[in-house]
Amino acid sequence: GGMTYSNGYLTVPRLGLYYVYTQLCFYHAGGSYPYGLFRIDVNGSPRAYSYQKSDDQQSNYYMGRILELQQGDRISIVIASSQNYFHPSKESSFFGAFLL
Repeated sequence: GGMTYSNGYLTVPRLGLYYVYTQLCFYHAGGSYPYGLFRIDVNGSPRAYSYQKSDDQQSNYYMGRILELQQGDRISIVIASSQNYFHPSKESSFFGAFLL
């Protein structure tokens, strides 16, 4: 079987090295330009962080990491931006993983 998705979590089907990636869209909330502050969590623990800044009113931010994962691990994306708004459009915000 392959990777499964439920309630914001991807569940890893088997042990191995995975490329985990995300793209998130943020837009200006006033007072500053967009920045993307987010992380990849595995089983609720941070495994990778991203802080990216932009001069545009709306920006897409991408992050990818190679992680060693175990069967049954649950991957999620945690957004920590408080001054900007996350835009949850399926065309501009997504995450996934694949076995290398």
